[in-house]
Amino acid sequence: MGRAEVEELFGVATDLMTYALPWVKCGDTTKKKDLMAAFETQHLISTFRWLEDILVRKGTGYFAGENFVMHFLSP
Repeated sequence: MGRAEVEELFGVATDLMTYALPWVKCGDTTKKKDLMAAFETQHLISTFRWLEDILVRKGTGYFAGENFVMHFLSP
């Protein structure tokens, strides 16, 4: 995986965290449910899974299984 590919992937992750973190950090379970609904509506979960798959398959190994998604969705 080249530098440009890594930078692009982490750019996507940064964009996703921009959506997720303000909601998740408050720890409000109602807002967390709203966030999940928004993620499903905007197909962001599939984007997380795509990014996770590439990061794990390409050897960065930072996240595995559900950990990538849950890392960002945990309060």
